[in-house]
Amino acid sequence: MIDIVIKLMIFNREKHFQTGQISIFNFRKKRALFIKEIIQFIFNENHKCNIIDLGGTEEFWNIIDSDFLYKNNVKITLINLEPYEIKNNQIFKMYHMNFFSLNPKDFSDFDLSFSNSVIEHLENNENQKKFANLHKMIAKYYYCQSPNKYFPIEPHFMFPYFQFLPIKIKIFLMRNFNLGNFSKMKSAQDCHSVLNEIKLLSYKELLHIFSRPYLYIEKFLALNKSYAVHNVKINKK
Repeated sequence: MIDIVIKLMIFNREKHFQTGQISIFNFRKKRALFIKEIIQFIFNENHKCNIIDLGGTEEFWNIIDSDFLYKNNVKITLINLEPYEIKNNQIFKMYHMNFFSLNPKDFSDFDLSFSNSVIEHLENNENQKKFANLHKMIAKYYYCQSPNKYFPIEPHFMFPYFQFLPIKIKIFLMRNFNLGNFSKMKSAQDCHSVLNEIKLLSYKELLHIFSRPYLYIEKFLALNKSYAVHNVKINKK
């Protein structure tokens, strides 16, 4: 069973990022439909949808067709430390900066603060709480997606229950094998640097950080793969 999950997830990841298309198995397809519901809700309310994507890239938004974004008057501001070149300047705008240095007064008029698989990369609970507060301050509505800590395949290393292994075993695996997003590490220090960055969240932790939001549950083979917390009253799961 776990072997099937791994193969399907690797296939989905390669298919999506190499072609920009969504395969029949790709869990992002349903996520895209839900994001479109949120955008449609906001557009119906404001006749526009200005999004600030914290830690996002233009590539991610390939899951939603550009015609839909144009039709709903969507503008997306990307905040990212990495220098990405924008291809569609009509929809996207990029700021290369640390989102924790944002001043909400300087970045106003946003309808939706958005993040996808970012909150688990903030090293500790304190930073994750700051991130949640930033979401709430910077826009009327927010959407924050995070992998499920208890999903059997750790999403960054693509290894069964990697998140619960002893640190010595994690380092051994990281130094001897290519795992998920990472090539073999040269030193234990490199391993520690990567491991210290990632802090997966459970269902209860995520709800606590955002103080009882609405919850969208993303499933994969009947398992809870990830969660998205939001405050848009279109889904009360």
